[in-house]
Amino acid sequence: MGAISGNLGSCNFVQGRYGPYVRKRMARTDKDTERQIAARNRLRTLHLAWRNMSETERKTWRSAAQNQSFVNRLGLSRKMSGKQLFAKINLPRVAVDIPQFVEPPMPVLTPPPYDLTFTVALPNNYIISWEHDQPTWMHFIRLFTARTMSGTLVKPIKHWRFTWVASPPWETGNIKTYFDNQWGVPLVGEFVAVALQVWNTDMLPSPFVEATTFVTWP
Repeated sequence: MGAISGNLGSCNFVQGRYGPYVRKRMARTDKDTERQIAARNRLRTLHLAWRNMSETERKTWRSAAQNQSFVNRLGLSRKMSGKQLFAKINLPRVAVDIPQFVEPPMPVLTPPPYDLTFTVALPNNYIISWEHDQPTWMHFIRLFTARTMSGTLVKPIKHWRFTWVASPPWETGNIKTYFDNQWGVPLVGEFVAVALQVWNTDMLPSPFVEATTFVTWP
């Protein structure tokens, strides 16, 4: 049982960094929604762009990725391939339809947002807000959300879903429609979260900043 992973009845078994754990199984969702099809199309665009590169161009990305790594869901560090680096840098650009980087850019990160807050007061208020030092017209945002199906604090949150890309200006807003369409309506007392990333199109995306909250009823 220690190595079990996947769904069994109403339970979902997961292998985490500190061993196996069990959580409530999420209801199956439609795998062909408009948003999901759009996400697959963005990945397909990047796959074709990578395939159409010359071998010299691909070697440049592989060389740039030599000192890059990522942490998988088990908390283990893994080296990044050239294609993974190409996709990581260019995926936000494809999402907002701006030209892709053909060569690896200088590794200058957009400054992260700060004072990020997230409040959920049922039935209609799912409010996020944040501050950022750059003018709003200079950066885009990427938003991920998480529904933990738990009434206790969960850290770190492992199950994030891409929710939204927005162009400027946008500094606060109600994400009820986006959240409910992806996760369903949360319960009072449930722990939910958002992760926000901003980027200036002349730089790399900023690190993600997270905000968490417990769902309330006004």
